[in-house]
Amino acid sequence: MLFKQGAEKLAQFFGLRVILRKTSEMLEKDFVHYEFEATIYGKTPGLEMTTHTAIANSEEPGIAKSIEKTKATPRGYAHNIACRAEKRAYVGGVVKALAATQFFAWEQTGMDALPVDDSPYDGLTLEVEPINTQEAIKGLAKDLAHATGLAMAQIQELLHAAGLPTSSQDMSWDHAKQMQVLAIAKWATNHYLGMTQDRAIAMVSELPPGTPHAQIAMINGKLQDWSAPAKPRPPVEKRGSVSIA
Repeated sequence: MLFKQGAEKLAQFFGLRVILRKTSEMLEKDFVHYEFEATIYGKTPGLEMTTHTAIANSEEPGIAKSIEKTKATPRGYAHNIACRAEKRAYVGGVVKALAATQFFAWEQTGMDALPVDDSPYDGLTLEVEPINTQEAIKGLAKDLAHATGLAMAQIQELLHAAGLPTSSQDMSWDHAKQMQVLAIAKWATNHYLGMTQDRAIAMVSELPPGTPHAQIAMINGKLQDWSAPAKPRPPVEKRGSVSIA
């Protein structure tokens, strides 16, 4: 699930500008409804990439439960409902602008049921530790191998060189996240001529949490105009009136 904090990191990473506008408001005694529209602009001044509209209201099961739990009224909970619609518009707009709907699930209207995956590793996009850590690490390693094209032995070599455990039995979830950074950084150095390991690691570390495929898609979008840095020319040695390079 992608939340607003992660969407803000994506917007910053890709240089997007998000403008939010309230398009509908209904405040009744027993019913509150808000609608917000997000307009996403790219790096080029005035370039509108997409718009996304999202709603939230007091009859949604989750919101209704919160109202009941806090012993509030729909009108008393109006600010929270408005914020919910605003966040949904923001996140949905960013995902649409980046054509990343295949990588991220997000709250759209609050009434849509999100698919449930009972596997230990289900492509988490949040900084949370799974219940079955070892099984989740194995799943992440397989996902990394598939996304980067690296063999498991190559991933283990990266872990060994970084002084990290190479067996899932000895790894924590923090180790697993470092494994993801190292593997994707290695993919970047293989894929982009002139990309250094240090630069690749720094770039991957700045990405919002996501699956290996999602993070690689973000890098491809960021580096679509990549060109290898020019190599420095050797100094010119002069002998008399003749220059020797």
